[in-house]
Amino acid sequence: MKKCIALIAVCALAAACLAADFSASLSIKTGDTSLDLSLRDFNTRASTPAGAVGVRADLRQNFSLSDREITFLSRKGYTLAEIYYLVMLAKHTGKHINDVAALHGQGVGWGVLAKRLGVRPSDLNKLRVQQKKTEKVIIREKTREQIRIHAPAGGGGRGMGRGKGR
Repeated sequence: MKKCIALIAVCALAAACLAADFSASLSIKTGDTSLDLSLRDFNTRASTPAGAVGVRADLRQNFSLSDREITFLSRKGYTLAEIYYLVMLAKHTGKHINDVAALHGQGVGWGVLAKRLGVRPSDLNKLRVQQKKTEKVIIREKTREQIRIHAPAGGGGRGMGRGKGR
């Protein structure tokens, strides 16, 4: 009986941790409406288990954030979108994410936090847009490489190269 109760308690704790990752509510008000919309979209994407896995992979890949750090911040109550915003602030200021999270943990709002760090929300939006462009270039290059690898050796067309190219 005790083992059964312990198992139920562990399952409930795991479900609570997962629920923090998949939370769809977001209360970040940065002062830049396009950045706010982007963070809401980011949070919506992370609201499913598959989406959360993708978002975690993005955080690991683009910001060199470890799973341990992501889990630690999730357990502190941050959604994945809020973690993304913290990482953007940290990257823009050159500070460690834990220092930025500690400032926010003192009760400082998101907009005030950015101002205290000397960051304008529009600068963060520019950083986000620049990062998206970089991701698109990387995806485009990977696609071109895949096309080159899988392209037929003889040109792949039906004709013999004698047409007028219409």
